[in-house]
Amino acid sequence: MGVNADAIKAVLAADATLISYLTGGFWTVATAGRLGVSRINTPTAYDSTTGLMKPCMLLTDSSAAPDSGIADDSLQTLSVRDVVRLWFYADGDAGYATIRLARARAFALLHGKTVSTLYGLRWINELLDGHDPTLEHACFERDDYECRRLKTT
Repeated sequence: MGVNADAIKAVLAADATLISYLTGGFWTVATAGRLGVSRINTPTAYDSTTGLMKPCMLLTDSSAAPDSGIADDSLQTLSVRDVVRLWFYADGDAGYATIRLARARAFALLHGKTVSTLYGLRWINELLDGHDPTLEHACFERDDYECRRLKTT
């Protein structure tokens, strides 16, 4: 994970309210593996009795790209933009209620906040009412957050 994802992970993982919604866990690519949530890599994301997916979240991030906000070649400094994605999952028959509570809590914790060296943390996109056929049609929703920071030598 990148510097942005690590900082955001720390904020989210420290919030007891958010974690209480995510009974199936809070995962990153580092903890879940490159394929994300699965019965093999994240078995606690599934109920041991019923086998159904419990509400959980996967945090992923993207590569940094210059955003043209600040550029000083003499100091070798520029502003960059990353996107951190929060994927919220639950069993397909359970619906979206719990993951929407978790999404709202994550928004309250992140949008408009300064986290570590990140500034201008903003919610920028969502995917709603999804079903993932690779996870037995689990419900999912995704929120994307734009993270800005300075890159320097």
